[in-house]
Amino acid sequence: RPICAEDVDLLRNFLPELSYGSRSFRFGNPEVQFTDEELRSICTPDPQECIHLLILRTSPVPEALIGSARIVFDPDGHSAELAIAVKDDWHRHGIGSRLLAALKGEARQRGQRVIYARTLATNTPMQAFLRHEGFVIADSPEGAWLKRATLSL
Repeated sequence: RPICAEDVDLLRNFLPELSYGSRSFRFGNPEVQFTDEELRSICTPDPQECIHLLILRTSPVPEALIGSARIVFDPDGHSAELAIAVKDDWHRHGIGSRLLAALKGEARQRGQRVIYARTLATNTPMQAFLRHEGFVIADSPEGAWLKRATLSL
């Protein structure tokens, strides 16, 4: 489902539940912490600029966030950058694929031609996932420490 303003606590609880490695790969900093204002901003994206989707575990209560993904539309009007985070114990259960499929559909409806992701060169699990989903992985012009994954829609 789309993220909403009421998801601040879900997101706040999600981040520390990611492993050190997952936080490092996703945010570039394993000690990442967001202020309440930053969390509110993440939970209320401008729909013209970003689509952010969540997958929740609803049982047992209380519900918990297990996957989060978003695309941010580039100013060129034809491409969007992807970011995905899935709780470690839910890897390889189709969560990332479900989120990506929904985002690809939204991107196509909005006339986007390309979805891309930037990953650390050492994040081989994410690169394998993206390759499996049809992305082409290449060196990034930003430096050897990054890879760029591109999917033509």
